[in-house]
Amino acid sequence: MVEHQIERAYRDRFTRAQHAQDETDRLLTHTLENILAEQAELSAWFVAVARPDGRYPAPCHPLSGRKPSTSARSHAPAPSA
Repeated sequence: MVEHQIERAYRDRFTRAQHAQDETDRLLTHTLENILAEQAELSAWFVAVARPDGRYPAPCHPLSGRKPSTSARSHAPAPSA
């Protein structure tokens, strides 16, 4: 990558991080306003927010669309009489 492409990539990365932080702050503020508005008397609240930082791999491989194999049936124990 040339220098201006690297600079653009970093700028885009920081912009995405800032937008994500702004959205998290907005949701936290909205949640706190709703909690405080609905309580009848003072009480303690613990509010935590989190967001993934980066991409995570898919938890499993996509389905292939093949029919299931019958090998599980052929290895099943015979019923006892």
